[in-house]
Amino acid sequence: MTALRLALVHPFHWADVARGGERYVADLAWWMTRRGHSVDVITGTNEAASVDVEDGFTVRRVKHVMPERLRRRRLSVVETFGWAAFAPLRRQRYDVVHAMTPTAAMASRLAGQRTLLTALGHPTPEMFGHRPFDRSIARLAMRMATQTAAFSDASAAQVRAMLHTDCIVLPLGVRRDDFVPDLAARTGPPRLLFAGFPGALRKGVDLALSAMPHVLDLHPDARLVLPGDAGQHERFHSLLGADKERVLAAVDDIGVQPMEAMPALYRSATVSLLPAKWEALGISLVESLACGTPAVCADDGGMPSIVSDPRVGVVVRANDPAALAAGLLEAITLARQPETPGLCAEHARRWDWDDTVGPLHEAAYERLATRRRRKTSRG
Repeated sequence: MTALRLALVHPFHWADVARGGERYVADLAWWMTRRGHSVDVITGTNEAASVDVEDGFTVRRVKHVMPERLRRRRLSVVETFGWAAFAPLRRQRYDVVHAMTPTAAMASRLAGQRTLLTALGHPTPEMFGHRPFDRSIARLAMRMATQTAAFSDASAAQVRAMLHTDCIVLPLGVRRDDFVPDLAARTGPPRLLFAGFPGALRKGVDLALSAMPHVLDLHPDARLVLPGDAGQHERFHSLLGADKERVLAAVDDIGVQPMEAMPALYRSATVSLLPAKWEALGISLVESLACGTPAVCADDGGMPSIVSDPRVGVVVRANDPAALAAGLLEAITLARQPETPGLCAEHARRWDWDDTVGPLHEAAYERLATRRRRKTSRG
């Protein structure tokens, strides 16, 4: 194995912003560093620029203040971070730059770097409907990038169909050692853990609430466990009609949870659910399975590729509370089977950083770096 010099470019850093994309970059940097590669994470800050070492990799924070004229055009840091990233990308030479936003990929290519661009989301017409030029920027960035990737087969197919660009699959991963399974059957009162951020409408907390009356009809002791601020789901209470008091009495609002608390939450749950739409993969479903807890998801985006075995969960029709309720009831029965936790944990190995996800990324980087070295040697 040849040691590579890599840059991972994202406008926000996991230590500052705890979301899926930021965690992906941090886990990727951690894994590649353990493999002996040199990794720079190029990220943004509102403060002075800095260079720090975390978990063996270098974090280069570059100051990025949005010009007012761009704010007036409703652009955000995500869409303009390439502007700030260009200078460090031009100063350093990398075997591969892995960009997480379109403008970061454009900056990398303008700096003469071999560039892999990952589409962090699940491209849909709705996503590009608010500002039509977003699709043009994404298409240009993907055309400029050396290679484009997505988190799932479904998202890669959307990239090809909507943006007319070749796309490989490099999925998100889970550090399985952080998600030790509970291999006991879930036989107590059903605890249904909402495995998403309730404040994001597309995650489907409204569907979870609307499904609860059907669940409570058969399991009066069931609990719907909602992380995050309780106020994030109050706007949906009117959907419950006459069932409002009964459902809200069965809801456990547990507040914002740190990442280190999640494994215990998954293990304490009977079933996790993510009735979301436009989900590129749904890594929380993998985390749940790794902990031995079956999962219920919608038939949208990349989630069905995770809950692909009926022995570990249920895939339901999207945007349908009755279908979600039926899926939850089926999964509660599944969770009570003694073999289910072990099957879930084994299934989750497909997204383990050491077993699968890390080697896939390393091989992709090596292919790109080898192409660069060959091109240089021919020159």
